[in-house]
Amino acid sequence: MKSLLTLLFIFHATAGLYANATSIHGTVTDMENKPVEFAVVTLLSAVDSSLVKGAITAADGTYILEDFAPGNFNLVVSLTGYKKKELPVSVNDNQQLEFPAIVLESSEQLDEVMILSAQPLFVQKPGMLVMNVETAR
Repeated sequence: MKSLLTLLFIFHATAGLYANATSIHGTVTDMENKPVEFAVVTLLSAVDSSLVKGAITAADGTYILEDFAPGNFNLVVSLTGYKKKELPVSVNDNQQLEFPAIVLESSEQLDEVMILSAQPLFVQKPGMLVMNVETAR
């Protein structure tokens, strides 16, 4: 039993030596060159737009996407309040790409938001049916 556990440990420890070292890393900033935190960075397949890898930027705006098969991709960066940025990327086997800073532009802001709601005319409660008279106009 000990020899089996030892063998499994050695296999697990050496498996990382042969792992794919393909990675993409970089930073995301705004128009004022300030780092953008919590931006969503996704790597999508260029063929069918399926998700390959994803990350969220750190407080200093950095991200890293690693351990994926080489190929052609679209790198998409998005965050609420900013325009989505999409960049084509081609990655070879065991290639480590460092992207220059990706600059996000602010999107248009709304002047005001108005939320409208209305209560339904009838509300079913246990043992009773309530009619909201104010909505019966």
